[in-house]
Amino acid sequence: MKHPEVPTERVGLQEITYVSEFSAATCVDAMENVCPEDWPLVLGNLASALKKDGHLYLTVEVIAEDELEEAYRKAREMGLPVVFGE
Repeated sequence: MKHPEVPTERVGLQEITYVSEFSAATCVDAMENVCPEDWPLVLGNLASALKKDGHLYLTVEVIAEDELEEAYRKAREMGLPVVFGE
């Protein structure tokens, strides 16, 4: 570990319980791994963890429509219970 004096904690985005703890938070390339039905929970958790007037930097992946359609078609062909857009 490069900075052992810095406290760290590994917690899922759905399990965040901090309240008004941070001035800022960064969530990069993580929401793609969260089920869309959990997005409100995760965003609420992140918002709760921030101090008043805190800042959140959040990224989400946007893919081309044809790539999305192809992935959906392939998943349906495999018999997966997918929902278009997930």
